[in-house]
Amino acid sequence: MAFKLAAGEETRFDDLKKEIGTLYTDIEVAVNDYNEKEAELRSPIETAVNAYNEKLKEFRSFAEEVSAEQRNEFDDKSESWQNGDTGKEIDEWINSWENADLEDVAIKFPEEELEINFESHADTDLSVEP
Repeated sequence: MAFKLAAGEETRFDDLKKEIGTLYTDIEVAVNDYNEKEAELRSPIETAVNAYNEKLKEFRSFAEEVSAEQRNEFDDKSESWQNGDTGKEIDEWINSWENADLEDVAIKFPEEELEINFESHADTDLSVEP
């Protein structure tokens, strides 16, 4: 008995390697297609987030102006008025404007690109004989 693949086994071996090579190419094409489409889909989201954050910047500035004006007016009132029911209510309202959560938003995307993390098994170093 010889230690090598029989003729039929060698043919099957070559056919399997060829099929695996073709399927690996299919994976590469699909991954590249995915990455291109993912980039296309990401773009309008990034544009929308940037527009939102720009408008939020304007909103944040408005809230700072309003709260500064209201705080100045509040500070001009007497201490007894500030400590009264109306003063405390107004102080809480001004605090809500001063401490409004108006931080920029961010969308967390998955990793930048999908990558193939294995080599094609069609290039295996198996041989048909020792």
